[in-house]
This record gives sequence, C-alpha cells and structure tokens, in this order.
Amino acid sequence: FEAMGRAHIIVITKADMAGEGAITAITRKIKKYNQEAPVFTSSHRPSGVVSLSGESRGLDTLSGKRVYAFSGIANPSHFEATLSSAGAVIAGCMKFRDHHMYTPQDMHKITAAAAGLDIVTTEKDLVKLRDLDTPDNLWALQIEFSINNEFYDTLFNLIQ
Repeated sequence: FEAMGRAHIIVITKADMAGEGAITAITRKIKKYNQEAPVFTSSHRPSGVVSLSGESRGLDTLSGKRVYAFSGIANPSHFEATLSSAGAVIAGCMKFRDHHMYTPQDMHKITAAAAGLDIVTTEKDLVKLRDLDTPDNLWALQIEFSINNEFYDTLFNLIQ
C-alpha cells in the first residue's frame, strides 16, 4: 500500500473481468491510500491467434473448435477462461510453473497429449518455444490491451 501512495497514475488491470461494483470498491480503497493519482481501468481481450512463423488468424478460428491448451504462467485458469470465452472448447490442458523454460521433452508430451488437436498457448509461452521443434498446429492466443486514451494524455503530461 505504501507504493500505491507514491504512484502518480494507477491502473486497474483486467477490469473487464470484474463488475462495476467491484471496480467502484477497488477505486474507493485506492483513494484511501492515494487521493491525488488518477485511476484508470484497462481490459485484456482476446483478438486472434498467431503462430511461431507470425501467421495470424482471427478469433473466429477458435469458435466451437476443440483445442488442447498449455501454459506456464502465474494464473493458468485465467488463460483457460479467456480461451473459452473466445469460443474454444478446451479438450485438455497442461500446466507448468510460471516462467517455465520448455524442453524438447515438454513439447513432445504436449504434442502427444493433444492427439492431433490444435494446440493453443499464451504469447508469453510461444516466445520460449522458438528454438524447439514445434508442430504446425501450435498457436498463441493474442491478447489486446485496451485503456482509455485519457490515460496516455495523462502519462505524457507527467513526463514532460
């Protein structure tokens, strides 16, 4: 809470996952520690899928499609919920520790468990797979960060 008191701008991330009442309550709590900093809300929304080669496809690619998911992030259930909200049907998933460094054995296990289904991971995890032998049906869910333009105006005014 001490750091919050020093902040010049505060952003509540993934606000789209909380109701308006929750955002109001969080903002009230923030204002107890910092009455001066403007508070902004942001959202993270799926926007499509991308392959290691950079090929992008629209979000409709996932609509009703059975996929196998894996991730090595702090909150894998959030990734899976986001993937489901994008229309994918998760037939199975594999979870690794946050910041996991993937090995060829991991990729083999994932590919075998997927049994021919398209495999979907996070963009954070996809980057870690560049040096591995990966299947052609491997995709990362692209996430678009959205915040009110007033945030950028406020930020740029602070740094001038």
